Amino acid sequence: MDDGSHGCVLLLDALGWQQVKTNTTQVRKETRERAGRGAGEAGARGRRAGRGAGEAANVRAPGRPRSAGADEAILAAALAELGERGYARMSVDAVAARAGVSKPTVYLRHPTKADLATAAIASMRVAPRPAPTDDVRADLIAHLRLLRAGLERPYGMATLGTVLAEEHETPELLALFRERLVAPRRRELRAVLQAARERGEVRAGANLDVAVAALVGAFFARHLAGDALGGRFVTALVDTVLDGLLSASASRRAPVR
Repeated sequence: MDDGSHGCVLLLDALGWQQVKTNTTQVRKETRERAGRGAGEAGARGRRAGRGAGEAANVRAPGRPRSAGADEAILAAALAELGERGYARMSVDAVAARAGVSKPTVYLRHPTKADLATAAIASMRVAPRPAPTDDVRADLIAHLRLLRAGLERPYGMATLGTVLAEEHETPELLALFRERLVAPRRRELRAVLQAARERGEVRAGANLDVAVAALVGAFFARHLAGDALGGRFVTALVDTVLDGLLSASASRRAPVR
């Protein structure tokens, strides 16, 4: 082989080797890129799996149902503390200790002291409520006897004084008291009178709101006067109020009492 031919062979060999080197370098680069992408995808999958596990761990498993016995014990303890100490000196710690439960158990049911106090007062309402009979006198007497039963329970009347005493310091206490006790009671009594008016027993122009205030307010006026709520008080109260409400036709039909 002459020098020219030998030179061409060397040149071709060099070019071929250079191509092999180039190809090898390219393959290695692509391999590294694929490996990097694979590691990234594996890491992302791991992070997603970790988040999923974390989310699963954060899902609260259903707990045990709340104990009705604990509910009753808390309300009874709160009512006792309220009657004995008043709202200002009543504490959630004392209620929990008296009820035999933990403080978090109380807060789980009643997020604030005012909520606890008014829930305790509302528990004094006797249930079930009387069913309507289409006899306005009988229906009013049934409702007011339940009111009397609640007020005659231990700490019954004392709780009202406690609530009123806190009107300026804790206005939300009185607001909840009105919402949970006063308003429902007034609605019930007004519904009885409204139904009687629709039946033609109560005069069309009678002021039902004043009548309701007289029926409820008489209990507190009598208590302040030192008079008992028993005996014929309820029936006498209902008869007196109805005397000013009944229509002429209803008055003629009313039985002699």
